[in-house]
Amino acid sequence: MTDTAMRCTISLNRYFRSFFSSVKGSRNRNEDNYLIISPSEDGATACWLDNEQSASRKMEGWPSGFSRMAVADGMGGHAGGREIAQAAVEGLMDVPPVRSVDEMYEVVQKLHSQLYERFATNDELSPGTTLLVADQRLDSGLGILAHIGDSRAYELANGQVKQLTHDHTYEEFDWREGDISRQEYEKGLQRSANDVVQALGHGSFGLIREKDGYRPNRFDRRIRLDLRQDLPPDLAKHADVMQFRLCRGKALMLATDGLWNPSREGRWHGLLTNEFLSNEEVEKQISKARDDGSRDNITVVVFGYGNES
Repeated sequence: MTDTAMRCTISLNRYFRSFFSSVKGSRNRNEDNYLIISPSEDGATACWLDNEQSASRKMEGWPSGFSRMAVADGMGGHAGGREIAQAAVEGLMDVPPVRSVDEMYEVVQKLHSQLYERFATNDELSPGTTLLVADQRLDSGLGILAHIGDSRAYELANGQVKQLTHDHTYEEFDWREGDISRQEYEKGLQRSANDVVQALGHGSFGLIREKDGYRPNRFDRRIRLDLRQDLPPDLAKHADVMQFRLCRGKALMLATDGLWNPSREGRWHGLLTNEFLSNEEVEKQISKARDDGSRDNITVVVFGYGNES
């Protein structure tokens, strides 16, 4: 197995910090990507991977009080997986920070349409990518998070882990629609296979309802993003675009499935301490995933407010 890692630490102000690492697995290419847009006294800077190499550029006009973090995992086995993941994060550099769930919804839908027009070849083999993108106000800690695919967002606090996103599988959307029971849903979560049914720039399969309410089991070039108001009250936490708030001692972690997939029970969770905002913590999580058998690319971004010292 070949490990080629891109690592960095960014301090956005005295307490708000970001750490990331992108590590190539056993494949020939790293099809993951990330984006960090960090404001500073000298102006905002964007960091990402350009053809698997670290890249950065100044962000003219980016508001000083906002940050943006994202991870993208290009679909393995599809030609163009790396390219569409990179195009996704580069596309986000052209979008100003959002201030509401509705704005983020529109940003992701527009980005999907742009990528589809650029990369689509045919229904089954067109490339696609997962996406997690989070915009945050540095003064209040309030942020907006959007999710598509099976990369995951976790809230880290007091050495504990809370998963915020839900993988886009058949069981997930059947559960949202009320077509399966909780028992069937939870059984599906324990399967070793994790069949993702939609991706950015690719489309979805069996998720989009017709006007008469029928949900045909076929490919659709559109993607489905559910907001809180689209779901029953007891499933509101399954929304794909949501608000979050970070405060001192709390962080958000965005990770591609190379981190969590080998250990569905989350054994790496037990490694977390109150000092999760560090390069050492990120590398420890990745090492544990490798020990558990991950041969996939792994990209992790952690950002939040450290404890005052």
